[in-house]
Amino acid sequence: MSVDQFVGLRITGGLLPADLPSQLSVGHDPSGKVLSPKDYHLVTGETVRDAANRVWAYLRGAWTAYREALDQLPAGAPTTSLTRERFLLVLLDQLGYGRVPTTGRGGITVDGQSFPVSHLWGVTPIHLLGSGTPLDT
Repeated sequence: MSVDQFVGLRITGGLLPADLPSQLSVGHDPSGKVLSPKDYHLVTGETVRDAANRVWAYLRGAWTAYREALDQLPAGAPTTSLTRERFLLVLLDQLGYGRVPTTGRGGITVDGQSFPVSHLWGVTPIHLLGSGTPLDT
C-alpha cells in the first residue's frame, strides 16, 4: 500500500484535503508554503523525506500486525479495542497527537446532553470506532 492509497482510504468527514499527499510530496503545506526540516522539528541532517519514510515504514508494520490480529477474531467479535489500541492510537501518535486520552465512561457532556465520544485531544472530541462498526449507530 502506498502513501497515496493509505490517505485515499475513506476518511469520514473529509478531515484531510484530497491533494494533501501530492502537496506534501513536493515539499509544500496545504497553504502552499515551502516546508523545510526545521518546520518539522527534525534533527540536523534528517530530511522530511527520511522522516516520512521512517514513520511510513513503522505504520505499515503496525497496519500489517493489526490486520493479522483482526483476521484472527471470530466472526461478529467486537473490534473496537483492537482497532483503537493496535492501529488508530498508534496512527494518531505518529501524526504528532501523542497518546490521545479517553473521555471515560459516558463520553462528554455539553449543555446537559451526553455524547458517547471515546477520546479528547485538548478540547477536540475524537471518536475512535472498531473496524466494521456502522457509523450511523
